[in-house]
Amino acid sequence: MTRIQTDLSPVQFHGDCFYLQELLLTLLDNALDACSGEDKVFLQLRSAQDHIFLTVKNQGLISQDQLDAAFQRYVTSSPGHFGIGLAMAGEIAQAHHGILSGRASDGWITMTLSFPHCRLEREIL
Repeated sequence: MTRIQTDLSPVQFHGDCFYLQELLLTLLDNALDACSGEDKVFLQLRSAQDHIFLTVKNQGLISQDQLDAAFQRYVTSSPGHFGIGLAMAGEIAQAHHGILSGRASDGWITMTLSFPHCRLEREIL
């Protein structure tokens, strides 16, 4: 049974709730699909300097080249998948002036989402 371990700091962010939820669900769904047995998915949300960072980390066997390719539409190595999830998630991040990136190293996959704080958010925090 896969478990999700969280480290969530309160943050203030203005964006489209529906699309941001889709982005998060895509990242979590991909992480859970890559896990097996007693693996854990780590979810961290924090604010640092002028950015909000969301990190999803899980164990998985994928190369950096395969992960980079998965950000393009219709590219997938998983049967039954259509290859649109990470491409869509990246577009949602860009629409919110953010960046979605992925790193595969030593049997771990780390997806990092970075959003800049807007002026209003900086004044609140």
